[in-house]
Amino acid sequence: MQHKGTITLETDRLILRKFRADDAEQMYHNWASDPEVAKFMTWPPHPDDFCTRSLITGWISNYADASNYNWVIECKSSGEVIGNISVVRLEEAIEGAEVGYCLSRAWWGQGIMPEALRAVIVYLIKEVGLNRVAAAHDRNNAKSGRAMEKAGMKYEGTLRAADRNNQGIGDKVYYAVLKDDLSQSIKQRYHSDLSDEIIIYFMRLILHLQKSGIEDLPLAHSFAEPLKHFLDLAVELMIDGQPPEVAALILDAEYDVIIQQDKLITETVLALRLIRELSWHIHYDKDYYGYLLMTDNLWGNRVSEYASRTFYPNLPEDIQDKYHIRDLIKYVPQDILRLEDY
Repeated sequence: MQHKGTITLETDRLILRKFRADDAEQMYHNWASDPEVAKFMTWPPHPDDFCTRSLITGWISNYADASNYNWVIECKSSGEVIGNISVVRLEEAIEGAEVGYCLSRAWWGQGIMPEALRAVIVYLIKEVGLNRVAAAHDRNNAKSGRAMEKAGMKYEGTLRAADRNNQGIGDKVYYAVLKDDLSQSIKQRYHSDLSDEIIIYFMRLILHLQKSGIEDLPLAHSFAEPLKHFLDLAVELMIDGQPPEVAALILDAEYDVIIQQDKLITETVLALRLIRELSWHIHYDKDYYGYLLMTDNLWGNRVSEYASRTFYPNLPEDIQDKYHIRDLIKYVPQDILRLEDY
């Protein structure tokens, strides 16, 4: 678990960022002064924007603490701030957190809060290293529960007369998501045989670069268009030794052209993104092993088997030590390891 604070997060429609002093007016008018938004909250509607400004001033000062997580929700298309989502309780002993949120009434029913909540959950689990992210709502505020479900959280139970808000004492309904839940849901939704093939190709590429450098590249593959062209280009940029800024510009431009020309399914778009990210990191990022290993939530059985038998055993000893690879393969029978054969 490593606290990283309130960094900026982006989704398709939203930017989640730190509060600024100039957010006060919109916060006051859009949600903080609205009795309907505050109905099931523990704070009363703000009587004036001075109250909102004072609150934001305190929040801004709290950003100096890396364990503080408090985002304003900004609409990408308009730049308007429309809500707030934050960690309201940290439980370091169990690597857990409880999240709370509120949203301008004008944006209810449009899937905004599930979108923001998903982004925060992924960040807290994948980047900060939490094992559990929970949220709770008043039993009479069922819409909030549906937002939690849409964000991938699971119902855990209802505590009777366990909370007090602006409606008085009421039942508290808990939802939560665990690290394992998140890993399983992402893998079920995005894993494909195609992504397996891409990841295995780059594992082979890393092992080849370790042994022979760029000699005899590109490695043979059987990907169809548009992946073939994009992968060949990515490897060509490696061979040519293009500066990282130039390589990024070229790959991004080619990616945009492919996306605009073809109606692609998610599986193909993800494969293109994997090619772009993995090729860039392998060529320009000193910690590219770490980046590749971070994709393990997308690995299917074929990748896991290839990693255990071939990729992990052929990694340099210092890399095996850094990422605790020996622990991952210590129970793999020695006679099935494919040393120097990839």
